[in-house]
Amino acid sequence: MNEINASVPTPESLDRATLAFDGLAGALQVAQTAPRGEVVARVGETLAAAVADSVSHFNPPPGAIVLETPIRRGDQLITSLTLRKPDAGTLRGIKLADLLQMDVGALTTLLPRISSPTLTAADAAKLDPVDLVSIATEVGNFFLPKAQRESLSA
Repeated sequence: MNEINASVPTPESLDRATLAFDGLAGALQVAQTAPRGEVVARVGETLAAAVADSVSHFNPPPGAIVLETPIRRGDQLITSLTLRKPDAGTLRGIKLADLLQMDVGALTTLLPRISSPTLTAADAAKLDPVDLVSIATEVGNFFLPKAQRESLSA
């Protein structure tokens, strides 16, 4: 017998469902005035976007940091971040010691440069402290030699 793993809805997932529902409601309002073909296309696009957004929320990309407190930016809800390893140019103007000490100012300067989706400085300033520590830990791992990173993951 196959087991189905179901997750308990969180307030964030309910917010996402509400946004998807609002998008569909908006598309259906257009149905009253638009030609039939256009309505079908808009409803289909809205539905596809809502499904893709929901799937990405529950299946973040490998290596992504799942935020305990998602960041709302307009209609967008950022639930996970992927960080790329910074190069010397990306670190320009930031003291490495500050990053290694998890200095909030240094992290909020670096995050817009290395995060995907790209966080603004205002987004970085709104991060939950738990999420900030998770991000700072990942940034600190970028400075470890390969052998140490491998021994930590083993």
